[in-house]
Amino acid sequence: MRDTGTGIPGHEIPRLFERFHRIEGQVGRTHEGTGIGLALVQELVRLHGGNIRVDTAPGKGSAFIITMPLGAAHLPPDRIKIARLLAPTEPRAQAFVEEALRWLPGEPLAEYPIQNESAMRSFIGTSDSADKALVLIADDNGDMRDYLRRLLGERYAVEAVSDGLAALESARRRKPHLVLSDVMMPRLDGLGLLNALRSDSDLRDVPVILLSARAGEEASIEGLDAGADDYLVKPFGARELLARVRANLEMAVQRRAAEGVTRRLNETLELQVAERTAELRAKEARLRTIFETSYTYMGLMSPDGTLLDANATSLAGIEASLKDVIGKPFWETPWFTGTPGMPETVRAAIPIVASGEIVRQEIHVNLPAGGWRWFEFQMRPVRNSDGDVVTIVPEAVEMTGRRQAEEALRQAQKMEAIGQLTGGIAHDFNNLLQVISGNLYLLQQRVEKRSYADLGKLIERGILGTQRAATLTQRLLAFSRRQPLDPKALDINRLVTGMSDLLQRSLGETISIETVLAAGLWRSFADASELENALLNLAVNARDAMPNGGTLTIETANAKIDDAYAASNEEAVAGEYAMIAVSDTGTGMTSEVIAQAFEPFFTTKGAGHGTGLGLSQVYGFVKQSGGHVKIDSQPNEGTTIRIYMPRLVGEAKERIDQAGRSPLMAGTREEMVLVVEDDRDVRANTTTMLRELGYGVLEASDGHERSGLSKDAPISTCSLPILDSRADSMGANWRTRPDCEGLI
Repeated sequence: MRDTGTGIPGHEIPRLFERFHRIEGQVGRTHEGTGIGLALVQELVRLHGGNIRVDTAPGKGSAFIITMPLGAAHLPPDRIKIARLLAPTEPRAQAFVEEALRWLPGEPLAEYPIQNESAMRSFIGTSDSADKALVLIADDNGDMRDYLRRLLGERYAVEAVSDGLAALESARRRKPHLVLSDVMMPRLDGLGLLNALRSDSDLRDVPVILLSARAGEEASIEGLDAGADDYLVKPFGARELLARVRANLEMAVQRRAAEGVTRRLNETLELQVAERTAELRAKEARLRTIFETSYTYMGLMSPDGTLLDANATSLAGIEASLKDVIGKPFWETPWFTGTPGMPETVRAAIPIVASGEIVRQEIHVNLPAGGWRWFEFQMRPVRNSDGDVVTIVPEAVEMTGRRQAEEALRQAQKMEAIGQLTGGIAHDFNNLLQVISGNLYLLQQRVEKRSYADLGKLIERGILGTQRAATLTQRLLAFSRRQPLDPKALDINRLVTGMSDLLQRSLGETISIETVLAAGLWRSFADASELENALLNLAVNARDAMPNGGTLTIETANAKIDDAYAASNEEAVAGEYAMIAVSDTGTGMTSEVIAQAFEPFFTTKGAGHGTGLGLSQVYGFVKQSGGHVKIDSQPNEGTTIRIYMPRLVGEAKERIDQAGRSPLMAGTREEMVLVVEDDRDVRANTTTMLRELGYGVLEASDGHERSGLSKDAPISTCSLPILDSRADSMGANWRTRPDCEGLI
């Protein structure tokens, strides 16, 4: 290939084929080359086993002579590839031919025909749509711009500019779908354009393909690291360029669609988060309002007992602000420090709550505001989703007013009960006194008239009245738990068996009696006669509840009262008991009747049937013996009354009762009996009877009076003091005489 151009200086010829070597200031050039053209030519010639040389002289032109062996026999087998169709490469070949023709002076700019146009179109694709994707081309080489415009113009809308600054201005006027940019350009190079696009919020998503003559992996990596979507090294094939352009446009479409979906999801998520946040804030505001306006003392603390929060009500109770107590150990706050022992109690309870349990108790505390006050206090654990205790909620409901009201109610009920009791006692004693006084009056009249007929009957009726009065008094003492008892080790099974004849005679033939006695029943320590009376009372009540006959069942068993039952029944004490259950198949009781069953003089029987003291006597005896009594009943389903007598553990000192009654024995004047009684009439009656029995008698109205006694030895002359139970002051003296027993 010869030209008649300017020629090449001789000193440039040795470096003419070096890569990136350019002849500076060459006349006739429209733009500086890259310095790799002749190096590529030499490389291609050598790959084909040929050689290239140049003949040139300044001002005379240049001649490049290439010699190439024919055939392919001289080439290494690994360099020879299978023959391929030329159609896909024709666009590139056509571009080179057209560009070469443009360089020839005087040649027309006619389009060079593409010989395999159908194959090319099938690869590129065409579109009839008016809305084509816009491809912005930035390259300072006009021939390259024209080539790219023609190559892409059939498929896409193409705009071509000569540098990066013009490309940036064009992109801001009309956003392109893809940018093809040369790397080395005047004013603003390709990397600068790329940075400017990525910095623009409206253009940062536009895909950018960099075109560069710099070969090698490092150049590609540099371009991709700068933010380019793709990188092509010149010279590139038309097929490769079209594939890269199409792939990047499709990826951009997919990316925009994905971003749209993501944006919509984010917007939806943000809306949901905003709604949820608003809902949580509203809920928090409601809870905070409830927390602050509640009349309950409320707070919040960490599992170690550090106070985190407290509401206004609780702070008002200690006349303090939140900052005064926040961060302190809960037990060291004024809620508890004014009450001895309370800080230690609260501190010991916090680890229990931190382990997951709830602690409840009634507390009586001395607060800065209001002094001593009662509270129902509890501490509850709060767990997270994993079940771990994360906070503790202390709450206290003031019950001072309720306590006062309950105390007033108890006092009123007590007074009402006392009124009922005294009224009942007065009624029954008036009847008994009428019997006694009436018979004494008749006796007095008969004696004055010296009419001694029927004196025995009058005396007998009077004595019977006194016996009834004594029985009434005994029952009242049993109810008040002040009756004298004679407890001893007791086999309850043997006692029940021994009562069978008595029960059968008392209940009559219409009542069937069944006993279910437990083997190995625990012994108890109780007064056997009083227990018999209690069982007899229950049996008679059961008989009255079965007017048409029925079955009475007496059952014994070992029983335990646990802490839970004792906590819910104030009068029960946890422990082991021998249990006696008396059951009937009678009319049963309502819950209202059960609530009043143990009250003295309460009865559901008609007038003249019972005193209403039977169950109250049973109740008093059982309680005085340290036991427990319980009623289970439903209307028309019968009644079961269970008596729990404490189990005897170990041996008890038993007193042996002698059977039968011994005859009255007369005393002597040397046997001195001291009578201490504050009631004058009772004292006179007692001393008279003792004197009639032959005893010497000393009497006193109380423990300090020494009427008829020697000042020096008031007790030493006494063989037996007889004392009223109220004369306790005398007991300290006579108990100092171990040989002198007393009778209360």
